[in-house]
Amino acid sequence: MLATLIKKTGSSYRKEGAMMFIAPSGETIGALSGGCLEKDIVHQAHRLSFSDSSTVIEYDSTADDYTDPSNNTGCSGKIQILLVSVTEAVYQQLLKAQLELEAGQHCIIQQCINHQQPATTNTKPLLSVIKPSSTASNISHSIESASDGEYSVSTIAPRPRLMVIGAGHDAIPICSVAASLGWYVYLWDERIHTSHYSEYQGAAVVDNHKSDKQKNYSLLAGFNAVILKSHNLSIDAFWLSQIEQYQQQIAYIGLLGPKYRKGKVIEAAELQHAGWAQERIFSPAGLEIGGDTAEAIALSILSQVQRCFTNVYF
Repeated sequence: MLATLIKKTGSSYRKEGAMMFIAPSGETIGALSGGCLEKDIVHQAHRLSFSDSSTVIEYDSTADDYTDPSNNTGCSGKIQILLVSVTEAVYQQLLKAQLELEAGQHCIIQQCINHQQPATTNTKPLLSVIKPSSTASNISHSIESASDGEYSVSTIAPRPRLMVIGAGHDAIPICSVAASLGWYVYLWDERIHTSHYSEYQGAAVVDNHKSDKQKNYSLLAGFNAVILKSHNLSIDAFWLSQIEQYQQQIAYIGLLGPKYRKGKVIEAAELQHAGWAQERIFSPAGLEIGGDTAEAIALSILSQVQRCFTNVYF
């Protein structure tokens, strides 16, 4: 089963468009609350699991006398959840979505609300996947009305891709925390020996190839964020020079070290246009949260990256 939060009124733990998969065994991937609703959602899903249909269930904790402990969300809000059976047709559509996302492409998942008839007699598919148009809205979720009913429409973004330039003990928590957030992590450091690769379990790729100005580094265009933390002026400058032609595609560029180091790295990079670097590089990388351990610095930097991803600036 696929469960999607399609509407909320007041406070809720997750935003509209959040999804959770439910296996026949009751195991789940994802969450729609802080843990207070999942057990009941699984129970409701099992009642629908053998039908080619969809249904909407609601949880309401807005009333002052709300005392149902089994459904207590603790958020004082109302949410509606769409349950859709994962039929063979739905499964094939979800595989299509997976391929799009793995290729770094956004996709739109459209689900039919209150699909009551069997798929063999109803022309409305339970779920379909379509590519966003060039003029598609940035809204991540909406409910749209059509002549044949209502649809939950969710725009799904591929998982963020983070490149970390520079290994070391401070890179270990950056890689592990980023991976726990679901990000793809690529770690590069030509100084790291292959015997130390296993220390960076959060990194999907650990690369120790030598840097070369003659090499094509177009792979940078596929990353949403780059953290320059080699603790070496020449190495950081080299990678900044490679980033320049792709900087418009990279949402976050962070540089470890004190503020004055930023100017030195930009100067050493010999950029064609240094203005963008002065404006866009976060230096020193990270939010001011008062920590000084490797773990606290990783939290600080990744929090800043996340804020940049979601365009939430306080």
